Amino acid sequence: MTFGPPWLLLGATIGAPLAANTTNTETSVTAIHSRAVRYTIGFTALWLGLAVWRDGLTYHLAPILIPLIPAFVFRGAGTDARLPSAAIPIALGGSMAFGGSLALSALDRMNGPSLLPFGDALVESLIFAAVAFLAALIVGRHWLGGRG
Repeated sequence: MTFGPPWLLLGATIGAPLAANTTNTETSVTAIHSRAVRYTIGFTALWLGLAVWRDGLTYHLAPILIPLIPAFVFRGAGTDARLPSAAIPIALGGSMAFGGSLALSALDRMNGPSLLPFGDALVESLIFAAVAFLAALIVGRHWLGGRG
């Protein structure tokens, strides 16, 4: 039984220490930044690995989830961090969704269908990433704006 190339599990490897450490009560802004960045990089690596491995499939939710991950990590951490501290990981998530979409297109791995009535999978991914990035900033502002 084969599970694909070994690098396909890169995302799970990066995120595994986080999943195993669910009782971590450290709530410093630096620790939360680190957690948000690791989750974002891990999920992006998993998305890119699956997309390269399985050409012809479109992972519609990945460009939506990647920019939102840092906002949810900061929200779930129970910290007194404000939006400016969450904005850096949110920007990283947005740039990783954009960059991942462009990289997959350059590798000719965005051959799947699009949910939008116009454009191809690349256009869909870029639009979804932009909307999710703006939503992450709005969610972050709503959840973190009045704290502290």
